[in-house]
Formats: sequence, structure tokens, C-alpha cells
Amino acid sequence: MYHAAACMASNYLVTLMNMVEGIYRHLGMDADEAVRAFWPLVRGTVKNMEDRGTEKSLTGPIARGDSGTIGKHLKVLESKMPELLDVYCEMGLFAVDIGIKNNTLSEERADKIKSLLRGTSNE
Repeated sequence: MYHAAACMASNYLVTLMNMVEGIYRHLGMDADEAVRAFWPLVRGTVKNMEDRGTEKSLTGPIARGDSGTIGKHLKVLESKMPELLDVYCEMGLFAVDIGIKNNTLSEERADKIKSLLRGTSNE
């Protein structure tokens, strides 16, 4: 378990950042531009996690229950980079649970977002 956790913390973080870089490259940036674009956000997030813990560091559309933005993300990923859609949805489902724990996300909004992420929404 310890080694699996370490692998996820290191190797999977690198993999996730490589996916993020790929999105920026899809938008026309080179690798250096992509890293410069997302690195300040990543640095701030890592600092927040160090200072406040992982759960209290969750921000963004899932934390605030913004299903409209999440729906837009799903549509653009499906049409432009479908290979990332499953990862986005699986990570999003875990983020919903964090939002619920933090009391930033109501059960009603959480259910709506989970339906979107599972592809079972009627929207």
C-alpha cells in the first residue's frame, strides 16, 4: 500500500501534468509555453495542500457545484481529446466526494455532477 501511494503521488502526478501539457499543446503551445502556463497554478495548489491539507485545497467547478462548466468540459474533451475523457470523469468523481466532505457541495448538486460524469444525465 505504501509503495502504491508513493507511485500515485509521484508517477501519477507526472502523468497528470503530462496530460495537462498535452491539452495546452493541442491549443498550439510548445512544451515550454505549456509548462509556463500551468505551473503557477500547480505550484499554488501544492503550497495550499502543504499548508491546508488536500481536502481543504479543492477549488474549481466541482467544489462549487458548477455543473454547467463541467458539462462544457465534457463536451470539449469528447470532441477534441476523447482519450482524456475517462480520466477527467474518474478524477471528477473523487473530487465530488471531497466537495461533499468540505460542505462546499450539496448532495443535490453532487448527484447532478455525478450523473454528468457517469454519462447518465438527461441534459
